[in-house]
Amino acid sequence: MTDFTGGLSKIIKAGKNITEGDIVPIEIEKLVAFKDSNGIVNPSEVDENDPEFIALKKNISERGLDHPITVRPLPEDKEKYQILCGHHRVAACRALGQSTIRAIVRNDLSDEAAAELVGLDNFSRKKNYKPSEKAKFYKMVLDARKRKSGRRIEGTEAEGSALEEISAIVGESERSIQNYIRLSSLIPELLEMVDEKKVKMIPAVELSYIPETAQKLIYKYIFDNEISITAAQAKELREKSTRSELTETKIEKTLGGERKGKKNPYNRKVKQLIPDYIKADPDAATEYLIKAIRFYQEAQQGTENEEE
Repeated sequence: MTDFTGGLSKIIKAGKNITEGDIVPIEIEKLVAFKDSNGIVNPSEVDENDPEFIALKKNISERGLDHPITVRPLPEDKEKYQILCGHHRVAACRALGQSTIRAIVRNDLSDEAAAELVGLDNFSRKKNYKPSEKAKFYKMVLDARKRKSGRRIEGTEAEGSALEEISAIVGESERSIQNYIRLSSLIPELLEMVDEKKVKMIPAVELSYIPETAQKLIYKYIFDNEISITAAQAKELREKSTRSELTETKIEKTLGGERKGKKNPYNRKVKQLIPDYIKADPDAATEYLIKAIRFYQEAQQGTENEEE
């Protein structure tokens, strides 16, 4: 795993030096997730079924908290604190029923320095990231670095410098970072498909340039027809969108050749109730629904008999 210690230490030492005297107990109910100036919330999601999280919770239960979290007062409410480092530790302590947690309180961090610290701490502690998490993280840190140095115009040498700085810290190419940031422009439904590997990275980047209304139509077609989308198809859709030629009919014409077997006959609400492992098989999905309906009918019949 890439070593982020150097990048983190520069940020943590930006203000006053941290000593043991700065560590205080804080009520967990007073803690809130960090949110940057663009409204991006701490990008690292907590999955309670993740082996890493389970191990963390077990460790805290047996040994207590080895490392205090880092927080800063919420600008608009000094009675509450934003979590800068320790999002998962807070979730673990909360799950264990603890009411307080040891924390280092930072009063000296600007919004930009706080955003960088949040992003870098996530990358230094977690191993497996969803594309959506990377998208939010990279955007959060890039915007923070641009604001801090007054670099506000995209597509300039200044932005390239900010990307180069982030690339050096996280060990990922500037092109990859730019691609992940583009994912921030996808509608949530398409971004979820990228996380689930139903839409690949390059097609997703192409789709991110298409207006939201058209993205919704594309998502609906992909979802309803259980299809994949190639980079060439996504590029064609983007070009048609640029020429204002992207209609529902043209989406169907562009993507129609990638159908996989039978079209699933169920609407979106019904499909959301069917387990993922059988969604792509209409016959299996039908059998699942038949069993569910029969179970419901038997339960209803039992209720009626009891009432009689």
